[in-house]
Amino acid sequence: MKGTPLASVVPSDKSPTVQLYGLDLLRFLAAILVMVYHLTYDTWADPRLRRTDGGITFGVYRYLEQYTGSGWIGVQIFFVISGFVIAYSANGKDAWNYGASRFLRLVPGLWVCAIVSLPFLIVSGVPLSRMAISFVNTLLIQPFGPHVSSAFWTLPIEIAFYATMSLLIIIGKFQRIQTYGIVLGSISSLFWMLHVFLDDKLGLRHVVFGMNPATQLLLFQHGCFFALGILMWLGTQVGWNLIRMTGCACLMITGVVAIFGEVDKSYLWTSIRHSPLVPTTIWLGALVTIFISATYNIHVVRLIGNQKRIVKVLGLTTYPLYLIHQPVGIWLAYSCLKRGIEPLPSLIIASVASIGIAIWVATVLEPRLRGWMSSWLNHIRSKLPAESILFRKGKLVELG
Repeated sequence: MKGTPLASVVPSDKSPTVQLYGLDLLRFLAAILVMVYHLTYDTWADPRLRRTDGGITFGVYRYLEQYTGSGWIGVQIFFVISGFVIAYSANGKDAWNYGASRFLRLVPGLWVCAIVSLPFLIVSGVPLSRMAISFVNTLLIQPFGPHVSSAFWTLPIEIAFYATMSLLIIIGKFQRIQTYGIVLGSISSLFWMLHVFLDDKLGLRHVVFGMNPATQLLLFQHGCFFALGILMWLGTQVGWNLIRMTGCACLMITGVVAIFGEVDKSYLWTSIRHSPLVPTTIWLGALVTIFISATYNIHVVRLIGNQKRIVKVLGLTTYPLYLIHQPVGIWLAYSCLKRGIEPLPSLIIASVASIGIAIWVATVLEPRLRGWMSSWLNHIRSKLPAESILFRKGKLVELG
């Protein structure tokens, strides 16, 4: 998925970059985790849905909860990948080119997915007034919702991270990205340590550490994942040193603490207990995959062989799949179940159809809108003074 978490490998003007096919596969698998989680767990475990017709219908997947109830960990994987990819896609770029590349990776796909979702929301019976509000909120990336899909909550967080990277470039301090990663990670680590050790006599923990837009947009909750991605990029592409190795180790510990916190938050919300070991193991495995993909990319390329085009398309598909799998997949799975189709075939039909539509968006619809938006941005750029700080290139971090 080359955007939002969902970040893409976008070559900078001068910095040498290569396609990391291992990351393409990893982000696609992370999107599959999130999709299956939403289709087989969140649809009935959400307390607001349990007594509804949909919640009762999707309750047939309750037997899978120990396997799919931890699929939310795909989001934390996305955030680490974003930290890694955004760091080297910003390397050597000016603020305008960096911002334009992020805009073109994020907005066209978002708008197309919002439009594609509308027919499925209509047939799902969503009230037109709520659907209209959700649609406008989605197009404007309004951080507080409602949106056409609950998965959109991560996009404002991604944009907040992008904005901090833009600021580094504008002030000419991109070469201090290691310091930025350490500071961001330290603040997030402090946040999660407070979560662990805070005396909760006043019952404030869930209020402060739940789905709090303020702590999310300030990157308190998820900054540790972005920071870990940054330090992993520096280590694998520039070179490892004591600071980077120690930073990664500390942020891995914080990441595990954050995952345990997410499991605790899920229990408070659903009253369903899950072991934190499952999402932790998946997340740590993803970190190993990122390290291997970045360090031994030439071997990964040889292993993939003639399938590079397919892997690249899967990587591109991740972003739209993440955005549309709820309105598309939930309606399809519900329709199949209501027609007496067995749960597993219903899940397969909904998943394959969601992936197919996501491929159509990624390869046909989104590129067309992106081309129009790119021309529009080029027109705006031609009107800006050449001496604008937006065209001041960040200092290139020399790669090893």
